[in-house]
Amino acid sequence: MDMKKVLMLSAISCSAWLLFMLVDFIFLSALSITAASYSKIFPNLFFCTLVLASFLTMGIISGLLALIIYYIKEKLFAIKPSDIFYLPLFLSISLNCVINLYLSYRNLLMLPSLVLITIGVLSLSVLQVIFMQLTSYFKKQLLVAVIALSVSVELCINIIRYFGAGGYWLNSLTPAPVVLMAIGISLFVFISIYYGVMPKIIAKKYCAIVMLFLLASVAVLSWGKATAKPDNDSQLPAAEKPNVILIIMDATRVDHLSCYGYERKTTPHIDEFAKESVLYTKAYSAASWTLPSIASILTGLYPGAHGAHRVEKADNIFSANKLAEDNITLAEILAQSGYETAGVVSAEFLVREYGLHQGFNYFDDTIYIYFFALSAFRPLSFFNLFIPIADYLWANGLYGGRVADQINTSVFSWLDQNIKKAPFFLLIHYIEPHDPYLSEELGISKNAIPEQTRKKYANRTVNYTELERSLIYSVQAGENPLLPEEKALLVNNYDREINLLDKKIDQLLTKLKEKNLYDNSLIIITADHGESFGEHDLMLHGVMLYEDNIHIPLLIKYPFAEKRKGIVNEPVSLTGLAPTILSYAKIPVPKPIQGSPFYDLASQKIVAQNFRDPSWGKREEFKRFDQDLISLIDGDFKIIKSMGGENQLYNIKIDPQEQKNLIGENPRVATRLLTTLDNYIRNLGLLKKKENQLELNQIQIQTLKGLGYVK
Repeated sequence: MDMKKVLMLSAISCSAWLLFMLVDFIFLSALSITAASYSKIFPNLFFCTLVLASFLTMGIISGLLALIIYYIKEKLFAIKPSDIFYLPLFLSISLNCVINLYLSYRNLLMLPSLVLITIGVLSLSVLQVIFMQLTSYFKKQLLVAVIALSVSVELCINIIRYFGAGGYWLNSLTPAPVVLMAIGISLFVFISIYYGVMPKIIAKKYCAIVMLFLLASVAVLSWGKATAKPDNDSQLPAAEKPNVILIIMDATRVDHLSCYGYERKTTPHIDEFAKESVLYTKAYSAASWTLPSIASILTGLYPGAHGAHRVEKADNIFSANKLAEDNITLAEILAQSGYETAGVVSAEFLVREYGLHQGFNYFDDTIYIYFFALSAFRPLSFFNLFIPIADYLWANGLYGGRVADQINTSVFSWLDQNIKKAPFFLLIHYIEPHDPYLSEELGISKNAIPEQTRKKYANRTVNYTELERSLIYSVQAGENPLLPEEKALLVNNYDREINLLDKKIDQLLTKLKEKNLYDNSLIIITADHGESFGEHDLMLHGVMLYEDNIHIPLLIKYPFAEKRKGIVNEPVSLTGLAPTILSYAKIPVPKPIQGSPFYDLASQKIVAQNFRDPSWGKREEFKRFDQDLISLIDGDFKIIKSMGGENQLYNIKIDPQEQKNLIGENPRVATRLLTTLDNYIRNLGLLKKKENQLELNQIQIQTLKGLGYVK
């Protein structure tokens, strides 16, 4: 074997693939501009190294294929010297197009995109034949022309992918990248079409054009960085007030914490924290998903009153109201009373675009969403079919939400830098144990996944995250029941994530102790909502108001001087958390707040709301969710009122799983609860319409897809 030929062929094909990579980087740079200020979609150094390795690997494969074909042709046919140049280039272009076509098929893009890519592949085959015939007339000129052609093809595929059917909408981009891409496309098309007319001019300027285009992209590139945002200046001098630390876990069922009696020891460190705290056995969130629930925590209002929930108009795949600025948040009140306020959050629905940053002097809502990079660099997407790259991204907080390690790093940094003597309010949101519930071993090996589940849901994937998503949506859509072994798999991984989060929370509490901030701080641990595992044939959260979704953990550790601890068995609503904190800090509670402080147990209104997603009514499998819901718990009974469906009544004392609907058997209780609920709706304005619709760009929509909120 001629090593010189091997190196030459590999070098040529690697150069072609590096050009493809350059074009993809340019497109991703332009796409980064459209990302909201919180997000980082441009890959970091490690991920760039992974991208580079994938493209070079494809280059080497193309070079080896070219070598094999070269020797076959040499044995069977007369060979032209110029074949050594064009063969690896044509193979690289063809292989790149085949990968694009296959990934498009895998992602089930709409027909026009498939047709366009198919036409592109066929056209390239024809062009190969033409260029083979012209090799005796063009030598070096042909080499440059083929390179220009390969770049043009990659640009066209990006246009199809991002702006065609099934891709991103052109109107979601700001003018700058649109103009930039238009100029770049024009330049490359100009090169590929007119090279034969003006070969010398274009050949001399080719590299300069590429570099200028790259530099122009980098010049306008912007991605979000966590920066301090001075939303409010302290107006009143701070007295001797306690620090307030609010820790919110995502999607955490109360019955899966060992301090609440769960048979598994999932939360040994939180159990120790509970011994020093007041533990509420019947705490309820005001909603069954993140945005309205945490908005209720921060405002003390129910979802229908604060307005941060789903909207009726389906202008986007997922539309939601942001929290309007006329709402007064806990952070704003504390900031005006002399508190330093900081928030570190991990999920899409908590970013400043949704308005939950109001009142925070420092708000770190950075989100790494590298699934755009995984999608943009097709060789990496191709290798993801054989290596669980997506699982790795999820496990390391690079696929739509930051993991606990990243949150702790940010929190610890803020604690170390916050040297002001003023008391502080620190909001910390952990995305764990939100789905996907990753196992210790990434991928879908036989050790991690039961064989029957693998056969049923793997669907040619090697990523556990994709298998889990297929399983969950199959059950949610009513296509398949959740089998015992499937539930065991999900619950085991869910419990594992709770246990890992327990360790990270312990690291946080240890940090507070090291800085002498633990003993004299008011520390709250709670959750925004729960999670379903097949109850009522439901999965995840956010569509109903059953106990598994709204019954959440709540532990409050008061400063040790108070010596408050114990168990409270009366029901409380998380709308009462803000007035509880304000009352303890001796700060007047604003009149608009609807929740009652936890010391006033008799005044607790255990109300929760869920507003319909406009897309549910358009999909047959989700029409059962197509209704606005509002629930009320009064004593042993719980009523779920449906605006568009049937009402439900349960005795949650004797039927905590809500299996028997008593609406027809106990009309007297149902009428009493519905009357009370109607009074709340009227007096609290719980069905008031607010026009604060947040128009999501395609970056946010894809993030929500990654988190499973849209399909």
